[in-house]
Amino acid sequence: MERAELCTGLVRTRDSLSTDSREEYDYPRRIEPALRRWPSHQSTLGQPNLVRTLPFRGLAGEVGLVLTSQHAIHLVHERDWTCDRHRKQSQEVGISHRARDRHIVQLVATERQQARCRERVERLSKSSLDCESIRREVIGELQQLIGFDRWCWPLSDPETLLPNGGIAEHDFGPGVPRSLELEYSSDDFAAKRVLARHANSAGSLHTETGGDLGRSPRWDEVLRPVGIGDVAAVACRDALGCWGWIEAYRDRSDRSFGEQDLELLASIGPCLGSALRRTMYATDGAVVEPTPPGVIVLDRDLKHVSSTANARAWIDVLPSAKLFAAFGMLPSVVYPAAALARTPRSAGDGHALLRGVDGRWVMIEAAALEGHREGEIAVTLRSASASETSDLLCRAYALSRRERDVVGAVTAGLDTRAVAKRLFITPYTVQDHLKSVFEKIGVHSRRELLARFSASAAAS
Repeated sequence: MERAELCTGLVRTRDSLSTDSREEYDYPRRIEPALRRWPSHQSTLGQPNLVRTLPFRGLAGEVGLVLTSQHAIHLVHERDWTCDRHRKQSQEVGISHRARDRHIVQLVATERQQARCRERVERLSKSSLDCESIRREVIGELQQLIGFDRWCWPLSDPETLLPNGGIAEHDFGPGVPRSLELEYSSDDFAAKRVLARHANSAGSLHTETGGDLGRSPRWDEVLRPVGIGDVAAVACRDALGCWGWIEAYRDRSDRSFGEQDLELLASIGPCLGSALRRTMYATDGAVVEPTPPGVIVLDRDLKHVSSTANARAWIDVLPSAKLFAAFGMLPSVVYPAAALARTPRSAGDGHALLRGVDGRWVMIEAAALEGHREGEIAVTLRSASASETSDLLCRAYALSRRERDVVGAVTAGLDTRAVAKRLFITPYTVQDHLKSVFEKIGVHSRRELLARFSASAAAS
């Protein structure tokens, strides 16, 4: 029998599925042989004996899978775990999850399927979902089309390009500090800061190391011991900056990410950057009692040496602080900031601005100490100033220079006439600018505007 004829069979049908999983599948249909692509010699499935095609509908829509009969049932069983949009097993960055004994099936994505994925991601990026929900939905789409189990998606300070918390599913939590230290000091292979500035926003370890993953100290020391093979990363950036990154990890037994995979990631990076920028600061800030700065001292290996009494209070408000504490670690943003501070050429970038879990704005600054203990780093945690938070929010909401001036005057407590007098414009122009600001920020009154910029207003 010809190979093309063998491919017209179906592994599962809609009627044979359980009620719970049936809604994710479409009615079986014939897939024309001309549209199929066969797995390469790198496929984890080995040589096909009885080849069958399973068309199914999941988070990424219809995808053609070419697989051998001994793997078909395994795929169907694992599919329910992978495609569950509302699973609660995803944890904050650095927190391990249960080990998975599963191979990545080589997904044969056509250009049409990639286009559909891009369209769905673009719709998600413009939806009313919150920042975390958008990220989880997008990960589900990419897992179905590209194929990977472990991943992380940190957010970014667009000025210094430091990760400041995020969500993830991986099992190298205790190795996160060392991984970030290496990435922000010496390892530039598919590194976050490099991709954020590079013409091509997507890359992989396999591509950038020429297939020799051992050239990456980050992979050799942290990722290899937990069975991770290739890593693909994309910077979620738009015209106003980089607002986060997606990192996808494949097992060492799986094939590397291909050029087609990286092209897809690069194509969705801009719309995801805009989505993160629009949603990551969508909640109102908090006005809290002023807290004195706290200081943490780290040794040359970025191990905790000492800290002030106020440092603990600041650490507790940072994203994922309690989860990282379970590993005996500080919040993840501390380590890349310290790594940059001890490098002369990038010492000025060792700071990050982020929103605490209680809504307050926190500025983290790292600097090398001078003295007999060479290599020690002091990390200061303090309340962000009015100008620091206002600049970031105005950038995130894409406000023009004049709109920023109007917002600054309003948060300073000036009424419409006073704003017009200060800026040498008419009151009608002030109202026009405020209307545009309200639309961009998603508020409807000056009271809501002040609540959104409350940290700035309080500092002023």
